[in-house]
Amino acid sequence: MSKKKIFSKVTKTVLDAVAPDFVDSATKIVGDQLEKRKDYVHIPDVTLISVEEAEKILSQYGFNFSKVLVTPDIKYANKRSFTVIDLSPKVGWAVDPKTYVKIFYANDEIIEKSKSLKLKADQEKKFAKQKHQETLNKLTNETIEQTTKLAKKFNFHKSKNNGPTK
Repeated sequence: MSKKKIFSKVTKTVLDAVAPDFVDSATKIVGDQLEKRKDYVHIPDVTLISVEEAEKILSQYGFNFSKVLVTPDIKYANKRSFTVIDLSPKVGWAVDPKTYVKIFYANDEIIEKSKSLKLKADQEKKFAKQKHQETLNKLTNETIEQTTKLAKKFNFHKSKNNGPTK
């Protein structure tokens, strides 16, 4: 009998012995998880509404929650104060109703600091772009200058006398 046939028979025998136990244990695990998650609810989308309104909605779902003031960041420069910026867990996640939810928001001070950060970043970006343009202009001018020098040195212009000299 070849090695391939022996291996095939051994594999079949092992699978026949192990497969029923494996299927039973996998079915039990899946069943337990489904039972555990049957009462889960999805985190509602309360972003871009007032923090007060979001608190009411989350209370209706039975969630415990807290408000968290975000730190200044460029991405908050165009947000409105006291509106929900983000949630943790994220919107749409299926979670246990007893899950603790964090409401992230910004106040006027945070938004002003964020606007300052954005203005500074925009100025730095503009300055970097200007420096890049200056470097390109300098390189272009140097290239033109060097090309002109080479053209004069090698005198690539045709002479007025195109024929052979006598």
